Amino acid sequence: VAFPELEDTLSRINEIIYPLELSFDKSQAEKGEMKFRMTNKKINRSYPIQFASSGERQVIGLAAMLIQWERQVFKPIVLIDEPDIHLHPEYVTRLAEFMNGVFLKAKDFSCLVSTHSSDFIAANTENVYQITSDSKSIEKVDNLTTRVELLNSLGKRFDLAFLAPK
Repeated sequence: VAFPELEDTLSRINEIIYPLELSFDKSQAEKGEMKFRMTNKKINRSYPIQFASSGERQVIGLAAMLIQWERQVFKPIVLIDEPDIHLHPEYVTRLAEFMNGVFLKAKDFSCLVSTHSSDFIAANTENVYQITSDSKSIEKVDNLTTRVELLNSLGKRFDLAFLAPK
């Protein structure tokens, strides 16, 4: 029995969570039981998914939902509040790049992602808006100087040389 959609989903999730790898036991799945495992490729240690950290489960769950959303013909509005909270900075960047790829391929939909993460904002350079502290205006951050100022205000130092290629 083949599981092409599940295998594709796991492959895409595994790109985000590397060196971890999420897999399932095909022999058990053929019997009607889905048992997922996490493997840390660096130390060659495997464990049931229920022992994954909260950050790992957060990334896996959000990525799986977005992949499912991507496969829908009708794309509902997407609202995501701080998807990067409590994540390792490396996961933040990979998740942001993954989300950017999903949303760039989609047509005719609306998406709002709120974040305070400079790493998340730096990875998504096309559609960044800043809401002022008094919540009276929303402005598109569309030039490099403004983007550097925004990222610096969030506590991370970036320069134009870092952001220019993005």
